[in-house]
Amino acid sequence: MRHPRLRRSSFKPSPIYRNLLNPLFLIFSPIIIPIRFFIIIVSLVLNFMTDSILYRLDCDISKPLSKFSMKYLKITKLITYKLVCMACSIHVVVKGKQQAKIIIGNHSSMFDIPVLIASGIMCTISKSGVTKVNLLKPGILVSRTLLARTCQGNVIDTLKERYSQQDSLWPTIGIFAAGTTVENDCIIPFRTGAFQPMQPVQLLNITYNTGKDFTYTVQNAKQVIKNILLNPFGTVTVEYLTVIKPEQGETPIDFATRTQFIMASLPGKEISPFGYKDCLYFVGKNFVPSQAYQDEFGWMGTHDDYMLLCKKVNKDPFVQWDKADLIAD
Repeated sequence: MRHPRLRRSSFKPSPIYRNLLNPLFLIFSPIIIPIRFFIIIVSLVLNFMTDSILYRLDCDISKPLSKFSMKYLKITKLITYKLVCMACSIHVVVKGKQQAKIIIGNHSSMFDIPVLIASGIMCTISKSGVTKVNLLKPGILVSRTLLARTCQGNVIDTLKERYSQQDSLWPTIGIFAAGTTVENDCIIPFRTGAFQPMQPVQLLNITYNTGKDFTYTVQNAKQVIKNILLNPFGTVTVEYLTVIKPEQGETPIDFATRTQFIMASLPGKEISPFGYKDCLYFVGKNFVPSQAYQDEFGWMGTHDDYMLLCKKVNKDPFVQWDKADLIAD
């Protein structure tokens, strides 16, 4: 059965990356990495200045931005975040067009948010802790991003209030519906919050083709940031897919389940029956996994335990192995 946090096989960059681009990058890295830092910092500062000005002009977060402010914000964010992606040697390729106010995407990397903004979606659902970062706070507020577990109240109620009408003036919102990070080819059961407005949703698929591993599953954040900075070159494809409309008599749970199966039918995708609490338990968070997860993968323990098992037999700890591969009878 598919584990939501582990890969099918080891991460292997193409021979061109491994034999040409990576050695060249390492030679010039003392020059390239400081330039990358400079471009990223300048881009974020410019973004911060624009966000701060627009927030002062339009600070009521209970209302959508004016059309002028929204258009100006979108242009500046497209420019600054494309510069951030460029600084990380990432070319963002956008396929298809936005056709719904609610976008449901897969989530496999901490780099997904910059990529999402660079593709034209500024508003998301984010953790409340990001507002403690002064450089990011104005952008979070001015883009009307929803903050989970804050004084904004219930996120689901706010979603329903904003998007209960298809012609809503609120900005398009990008939602990673599962609520946790999973492997790029894996889909776990969707939570129903994004489907409560009972409005059309559009599927989004983000695919990474990079020399270094950008996925944020069992790797720690420091390792992912290091990989991003040391990435010689890569592309990220953001593909807008089909629009799914709620059917008559359908409940939000039915709508979410149907959408999940449609997304899982995409080439290379696969459903894992395990939920976000199972994922969080595996990475060492204080969550109780489901009984089904314990029956299937309880022998693994947390990822720290799993890494020790893999180390003993010289196996990649980011790949899903059977019990027989790691534990002798």
